[in-house]
Amino acid sequence: MALNIDDVSYLVLQHFTTEQAPIMVAIACAESSLNPNAEGDSPKSLRTAGYNSSANIAKYWNCPVSGQTTDDTAGASIGLFQIFLGANHKTVMNLSGIHFSTKDIGLSYDVPVNESNACQLVEWLKVPENNVRAAKAIFDNQGYGAWSVYKYPEGNPVYLRHLTDATNSVNRVLAKPPDSDTTPDKPNYVYIKQPGSLFAILGITLAVALTTMFLSEENRKDSTTRRTWVKL
Repeated sequence: MALNIDDVSYLVLQHFTTEQAPIMVAIACAESSLNPNAEGDSPKSLRTAGYNSSANIAKYWNCPVSGQTTDDTAGASIGLFQIFLGANHKTVMNLSGIHFSTKDIGLSYDVPVNESNACQLVEWLKVPENNVRAAKAIFDNQGYGAWSVYKYPEGNPVYLRHLTDATNSVNRVLAKPPDSDTTPDKPNYVYIKQPGSLFAILGITLAVALTTMFLSEENRKDSTTRRTWVKL
């Protein structure tokens, strides 16, 4: 199921600047239609498109793995930003803390010794926050050009079709972050408008104090994470 675009914008803004965020959200729209479970670049599809070298790598980094089987339809590009594990597994390992042995079999990239280990990285990348973190690490090294939808087709790259919606979404989130409990990994916080007078300041101070007392009491009753806004 696709995520709400504003929820994706919220996550992207945690890792990218306000100038970068609209482009990155547009890239995610083009890459995965904002489906965190999206899988692309299967060995079969890559071979069909004529990318035989990439197909030979992808078959060791998809899940279920296809290196030792005849099923090569599972994708090796995962999640919101379609992170291709064949080229980016070391980055994902470092971010996730999931490490395992790899080996060089004469291809452009190394492959896991135990092919089933690739499934751990696939599942990690399907978590939206993790995928955005991986995208930021890749962006820091390669820029927007790491994603083909930013470059192709030449003169009218795919991401441009989504840029207006992405820009509008980022602007909405900047104006007022989404307040629904469906927002991925949103921390507890209190939203306070800027005061216009001394009385407003005193009122805000009292409201925050009362809110803190209320949350403390509620936290004793229920340890469930809360997302609470106080609008004044």
